Amino acid sequence: MDLDAEWWAKMRWVVNGSRARLHVGDATAPTLIVNDLKLPPASGAIGLWIGPGSKGYFKSLKVALAR
Repeated sequence: MDLDAEWWAKMRWVVNGSRARLHVGDATAPTLIVNDLKLPPASGAIGLWIGPGSKGYFKSLKVALAR
């Protein structure tokens, strides 16, 4: 999906085992579905990667366990 670099994009990731869903904006349906994350579930750090030569800004980042 195209994102406007001049505006904040609200995103919500839902990860469950080896599956992940990305919701953008206030969408109730996921924008992206990944059914096989290739790595086994693990604990530890979370990395945010933008890409070489790009700038990324994050605001109000929250990580929480699903209920």
